[in-house]
Amino acid sequence: MNKQEIFPKLVDILCQSLNLEITDVTLHSTLINDLGAESIDFLDIIFRVEREFGIKIQRGDLFPENDNVNIQAFNVEMLQDYIYSRLVK
Repeated sequence: MNKQEIFPKLVDILCQSLNLEITDVTLHSTLINDLGAESIDFLDIIFRVEREFGIKIQRGDLFPENDNVNIQAFNVEMLQDYIYSRLVK
């Protein structure tokens, strides 16, 4: 699976988890500031990503513990890249 195939599935997951329209989500949308994700939403997003792509996301894999700057800047493209990196292993 390539990144172009991951993106629409990821958009669907984010729209379902965050109650968004497809047009609300771009590669550069940050999950917190642009899409309005809260900490509880991340659990749902991770669950859906794991189920959709058949991967396991370990705690701390996406961003280091207590790194608020990194969490604030985390965007859709970063999540897509993470998923891709797990699929090509």
